[in-house]
Amino acid sequence: KLAEMLGVKLELVKVGSPDRIPFVSTGKIDIVMGALTRNYKRQKIVDYSVPVHTEVFGALSTNKKPFKTVMDMNSSSVKLVQVRGTMPAAWAKKNLPKAKILLLDNYPDAIRTISQGRADAIVDVIDFLGEQMNKHKNVQWHVVDKAIDTWYCGIGVQKGNHTLQQWLNVALFTLHRSGFVDDTWKKWFGIGQVHSVQPQPYF
Repeated sequence: KLAEMLGVKLELVKVGSPDRIPFVSTGKIDIVMGALTRNYKRQKIVDYSVPVHTEVFGALSTNKKPFKTVMDMNSSSVKLVQVRGTMPAAWAKKNLPKAKILLLDNYPDAIRTISQGRADAIVDVIDFLGEQMNKHKNVQWHVVDKAIDTWYCGIGVQKGNHTLQQWLNVALFTLHRSGFVDDTWKKWFGIGQVHSVQPQPYF
């Protein structure tokens, strides 16, 4: 959509996560997208657009469980399911030490385990679990109200390329106001963003 708005031909370059910043900072690609969380370390190397989307780090359970906050899960009576080797799994082990933790190798199995009542919840980036949640339509899913954290993800451009950066800001403002971003997110991830970006005219 951005290429269409700019009137240029889109070229997609596949890069691994460690290569994203080097590729854009050295000019091998013009922009980098895809869960590029803003932080002060990256900001030293690239410039960011306004946020495209958020990532909500929180807890997913079902309506059968009484959890009001994530810390309600810090109990020996609670069984969490986490995906082995992920940051959320390490976070749960450190911050919810009383809970029992079942480690599985992938997200489909983890979500299935909750749907079958063999675990109470998962702590993870909720926005990316929609596809798996939708495979269990008989389950009434519940996102615990108070998130652990909310991260903002923008588009990265080469440091100092303010012309492209500002154009992207205006384009994203337009796409947010029209509902395009939210609609596209729901199309691909199966659920709406837990916390949508609210477009602001100042950037």
